[in-house]
Amino acid sequence: MGSFRYKRSKKNEAILSVLVLLLFIKPSYGKTVFRKFIDLALPIKTVSLRNDAGKPILYKCSFEDDIYVEKLRVLAPGEALTWAFREYFAPQYWCFLYYSGEKQGCFWAYTVRKRCTYCYWSLKDSGPFLYRPDRLRWEQHSLFKTPNQINGD
Repeated sequence: MGSFRYKRSKKNEAILSVLVLLLFIKPSYGKTVFRKFIDLALPIKTVSLRNDAGKPILYKCSFEDDIYVEKLRVLAPGEALTWAFREYFAPQYWCFLYYSGEKQGCFWAYTVRKRCTYCYWSLKDSGPFLYRPDRLRWEQHSLFKTPNQINGD
């Protein structure tokens, strides 16, 4: 079985130079070829949480920069929270929701298994619901307990 050997020549170098330039040429209609490739290979995903409950909901999501700060934010009724990211490898984003003393916990706001480009969540009094456009319906997801809740801390 033979091995591939690159033969250095002016012709090969010229072809390689043209290919590299093509990656960064910006057509008159917008993005560079390289940027289009990135958009295709690493798509942008959007997650949106909307408070459709009758009262404010306290939350903490893993996409935030201050994830290690133990502070909950308030999502008022009718208010929405939206964030976007590029899908590198297999991202996972969780959110902790606090409805009341008895009703609190985490849910996966985004995982690759959810298969959504735009994950639209409705936070209702009965819990979080994800809209599934492929099935044209809302699906309820349950809140799971955090280790601190399980251990009673």
